[in-house]
Amino acid sequence: MLLAIAGSVFALSALNGTTPFDGSPGSSGDPLVRTPEWLSAVINIAIAGAMLVFEGMYRKGRLAVVAGGAVLLLSLEMAIATFEFENIQVYTAPVAICLIGLGLSIRRSEPLLGHHMLLHEGLFILGAAVLVLPPAEQSFEPGGANWGLLVILEGMALLAVGLTLFQRWLAVAGVVTLVAVAARYVVDNTANGNIPYWAMLGVAGLLLLGVGVLMLLEREWWDRTKARMARWWLEQEDSGPGDEPPDAEPALQP
Repeated sequence: MLLAIAGSVFALSALNGTTPFDGSPGSSGDPLVRTPEWLSAVINIAIAGAMLVFEGMYRKGRLAVVAGGAVLLLSLEMAIATFEFENIQVYTAPVAICLIGLGLSIRRSEPLLGHHMLLHEGLFILGAAVLVLPPAEQSFEPGGANWGLLVILEGMALLAVGLTLFQRWLAVAGVVTLVAVAARYVVDNTANGNIPYWAMLGVAGLLLLGVGVLMLLEREWWDRTKARMARWWLEQEDSGPGDEPPDAEPALQP
């Protein structure tokens, strides 16, 4: 029923001329993304996406939740476009976060590259690429050395999330990012920004070293934390519609 309501909301917006896909500028001559019609379309699409997500969660349908999340992401991108940012990272970062979040929400999937990589792990690689490549490309531009610091921070974040949630390909993506940045700075050691390359590598190395020492000093706490995360993340399975919980007792036969 909610699916029908969501479709009706968007259909009404289209009939009223509030859909952004006709490419017509506003009556005041403003850019399309600054018109009231664009804002109305953003709101209608967000409502439709929220309804899809609620419908999927209510009926425990993963496909509807994913579709609703994609619609919400579209409304978010359209909302961001109203500010007319020139940096593409403003648009790619939400996509990357959604891809990684979608991969984290799936605990089991079909093999993508045999047993070496599953389908949801491929989402990790895709999300990491969408997150890291834009700032990496901008770091090669004149005066773009500071973007290299952002790439280092993103690589460390991927590594931290991968180690914490036991996601090997997220950890691999973080390690590859850090190694690639270090290799680039070793080859091209002439900084073209405000922060020298050696300073970036030194700070990143000290942070990683500090985290490693902290994990050694607080090993018992780290082991307990990993055990709790394993019980919550690896052993918890989503129950389908009508499924009994794992600890439920079998019903008595008459």
